[in-house]
Amino acid sequence: MDINIIKSRLMGVNFTRLLKQLKTSKYAVARDCGISWRTLRYWETGHQKPSDKLALRVAEYLGLINPAEETLLDWVKKAQALQKEINGIIKKAVDTKKEE
Repeated sequence: MDINIIKSRLMGVNFTRLLKQLKTSKYAVARDCGISWRTLRYWETGHQKPSDKLALRVAEYLGLINPAEETLLDWVKKAQALQKEINGIIKKAVDTKKEE
């Protein structure tokens, strides 16, 4: 599952519905995930977006993803970061070649 889809499920009315569907509260989620309930309230009101790390932690706790998916998302994120780094190196090499 895409991290942006996970984040959208943890924000606004989607988050409120999810908590109701699972018959839990943001206070229980906060306690069990080791984060502030205010953070979850900010997500719920749309004042703050979840970080990737917290979104994955809460999504796993709520059963939106399993640990294997989290590992896969970590690998995808690392691959994207490496690709960005490679693109930067290529650009720098091309710019250096143009200067010669």
